[in-house]
Amino acid sequence: MKPSLLLLAIAAAPALLADDLPEGKGKELVAKQCVACHGIEHVTAHRDNKDGWDAVVAYMVSRGMPAADADVAVMVDYLAKSFPSDKKLAEK
Repeated sequence: MKPSLLLLAIAAAPALLADDLPEGKGKELVAKQCVACHGIEHVTAHRDNKDGWDAVVAYMVSRGMPAADADVAVMVDYLAKSFPSDKKLAEK
């Protein structure tokens, strides 16, 4: 693959993978930040409560994820609501 096509594919990846995530405030942030280092399936396969997601996102920030504190809070809220440890809690 030519380098220019590879760069285009990488740049388009967050937008394409965002379709796999539930709608909600924070969806685009999660899509952009998470797929910068790994596949979105790491997010969609994980279930946790708000404290758990906060720990996961804090760990990612410690590993170099560039996110402002305000964005981190939005991401944690989105993840806790979209991928809770108990599916019944998400339906309330």
